[in-house]
Amino acid sequence: MSRRRVFYATGAALAGGMVVTGGALSDRLSDAEREMILQVARAGAVYPVEPPGFGEKGSALSRATMARLMEAEARLSPSRITLVRRGAQSLIAEGLRGAGQASLLAGVGKVANGPERDALVAAVQLAVATVIRHLAPDRSVPAEGWVGGLALLHRRQEQPRRLRHLTERD
Repeated sequence: MSRRRVFYATGAALAGGMVVTGGALSDRLSDAEREMILQVARAGAVYPVEPPGFGEKGSALSRATMARLMEAEARLSPSRITLVRRGAQSLIAEGLRGAGQASLLAGVGKVANGPERDALVAAVQLAVATVIRHLAPDRSVPAEGWVGGLALLHRRQEQPRRLRHLTERD
């Protein structure tokens, strides 16, 4: 097969929604899934406390941007993208897209107690890697701890509350 034919066949396969290897063209998140994960990143940037910057400029909240999310997403394998997608979709299915922070945190705790916990941890880790670049988006730490804490609060029927820094306390 000539290079030109391979080029056209590849383009046709991609345009048709199929990768040449035969898998579905789903190695990237949808806009809705990205928005959901960015919402989690923004919540995690302040709950339970602002994470350290590890030398990065700006507050954690200022680093929770779509551009940074897409950079972290580009570091994921296709299999991890699939897991992240399921996690984001589980939050969307709970009606948490666009929800306030308190509802989002409570909803994460609820989902964490269900069958999609591993997928949720993967989605949260992508959110973490969005805010803190040196943390790998394809690992489970520190997302596992954050999700586990919210799951415990949900089981106890307690609302998550942000901790104040020592300098803010009375």
